Amino acid sequence: MEKRKEHKIEPSDIELGQMEFRMIMGNSWSHLEDYTAQIFCTCGSSEKRLINYKPYLNDLHDIVLNGLCSGCNTIASRYIETGEDPEKATIAERIRQLHKRSKRQVAN
Repeated sequence: MEKRKEHKIEPSDIELGQMEFRMIMGNSWSHLEDYTAQIFCTCGSSEKRLINYKPYLNDLHDIVLNGLCSGCNTIASRYIETGEDPEKATIAERIRQLHKRSKRQVAN
């Protein structure tokens, strides 16, 4: 089976700014290197990591990093279950509400 060429981004996913990403991650931010180094890709490279990624907030309050595998330069992702942590989920929900509000203001 051939690997997809593009990331699938759901309509409910919100692209996060750097500050929003850091706010949700909280103390876990110090482990970002570990998250980007632990990806699954079938390329077989032993030194692969996630590069050129963008963080997204999904509807479960989890963060999805969509980027590229450094080993083969094709799409790769890293899923971080931040929605499991009540404190992080509260921050994520607040960010989601702010995005909805700003979207409504732009539409008016």
